[in-house]
Amino acid sequence: MKLPTYTDFDVLVSVLGVRAGIIPLGALAGLPAVFVDMAGCNLWDGRLHARDEASSCCARACHTRVAGGQVTSWADVMITAQSAGLPAQSWLVLGGGEPAQQLVPDMVAGPRALGWQVAVETNGTLVCPALAWADHVILSPKPDVPVLLSPDAVDELRVVLPGSEVMAEAWTDARLDVLADTYPTAACFLVPCDLPLDPNVAGTVLEPGGQDLGEVADLAYAQVVARCVRYVAARGRRWRLGLETNKVFPLGLS
Repeated sequence: MKLPTYTDFDVLVSVLGVRAGIIPLGALAGLPAVFVDMAGCNLWDGRLHARDEASSCCARACHTRVAGGQVTSWADVMITAQSAGLPAQSWLVLGGGEPAQQLVPDMVAGPRALGWQVAVETNGTLVCPALAWADHVILSPKPDVPVLLSPDAVDELRVVLPGSEVMAEAWTDARLDVLADTYPTAACFLVPCDLPLDPNVAGTVLEPGGQDLGEVADLAYAQVVARCVRYVAARGRRWRLGLETNKVFPLGLS
């Protein structure tokens, strides 16, 4: 691949990191990629002590760093991505945070012109024309915020279900069924997720003489894994179990 020279790449973005690795879960699992983690989220500002003030309950169980980031040009991001030396037609995965806050069409169309396949992970709550240029759109919806993406715009549906009572109650089996019917052509993944070891997370705060925080999180994770397995087993081929293999194996490429 040649280095990018397009002036369109001069757009400034706030980025948390650019790294090469193996895609850990979902329809593209097992493929090499460069991940661009975009800073910022429209549902939570990333302050650990303010999880309950976020506009979505997902903040109460979020592991992802969204605050901070370094302002740089998209050209520099692409130079870093291409220095990973991956073969042509490799994946460029734009995630975050919420990348739709910053994406413009040239940030997707430009890398594609250089031979990249572009995937975008989004919560679907923002209008983002750039998504129409992506090769693969991953929708990770939140239970208490409306999704604005049309059914034909979504290639993969990824519901993350943490071991949190609030999230478990919000994502009932009936709501998951409706979600799959709404996006009939999308590959559907139900992903059990452990709770962050954070005393600010509702339901994991230690009481005097109570369980160790790690034990609480382990029990919650075991319960949510069992629920996901039961649900997927009862839905035949429509839903698949998604496992975060990056939390088990080192999948980074140095």
